[in-house]
Amino acid sequence: MKDLLHAAVIAASLVLGLISSDRAQAYYDRNYPTAVYERDAAEPGGGGYASTQYDAQAAAYAAYQERECEKIADRLEKYAGHGYLYAQYALGTLYDDGGCRKRDYAQAAKWYRDPALHGYPEAQYRLGVLYAKGLGVTQDYLEAAAWFRKAAVQGNAYAQYGLGLLYDNGRGVPQDDAEAFKWYSKAAAQGIPEAQNNLGTMYQEGRGVPEDAAIAAGWYEQAARQGNVSAVYNLESLDYGDRERKYPYRQTPGVY
Repeated sequence: MKDLLHAAVIAASLVLGLISSDRAQAYYDRNYPTAVYERDAAEPGGGGYASTQYDAQAAAYAAYQERECEKIADRLEKYAGHGYLYAQYALGTLYDDGGCRKRDYAQAAKWYRDPALHGYPEAQYRLGVLYAKGLGVTQDYLEAAAWFRKAAVQGNAYAQYGLGLLYDNGRGVPQDDAEAFKWYSKAAAQGIPEAQNNLGTMYQEGRGVPEDAAIAAGWYEQAARQGNVSAVYNLESLDYGDRERKYPYRQTPGVY
């Protein structure tokens, strides 16, 4: 078995040597699983050498991916330092999400800023989220609203939802049902389930729009189909009388 495992590791290293281009990668993805399955099935009882080889190659490939991830991050770091805006935004997302770089919200905010100032709606939205949550920057709803608005007017659905949420709760902007309804509607039309749910609550409660349980149910249904738990509850609550109907679950501030 040790000899087989040793051979498997050698085979894994050879495979990694072949994966040096997108074309080789595509070939590997397309053909290797089938080849392993066929070979494994031919073994007495299954799960013999081929399984061992598969596990070794999978582990080796995971290591390969990690190395490639670091190379990508290093390249982004280089180009971001030279002022390339998209590289700065992409690097910000790595620090924001903890991918290829240790999560660091202050670094994320730093790298989002220039692309945001130059009109990148995705960077504007993400910077707005950091201000709304106080991650890597001092929490500032006024600043969050400003960045959300810049992205929202360019059609960014998540920023539209975020801006609606701020108007709905009066954070960084005056509480305004009409404005909340306006921005929720735009985001809901683009399929954001949280916006669809909150738009449903406005119809159910008659806030910023005439009360209409049928339209509310329609928006809840759309959000519920996407797995929004609040919308599932709200849809069911429409059957339980006026008291429950007046208190539907809204997505709370902080869910941007």
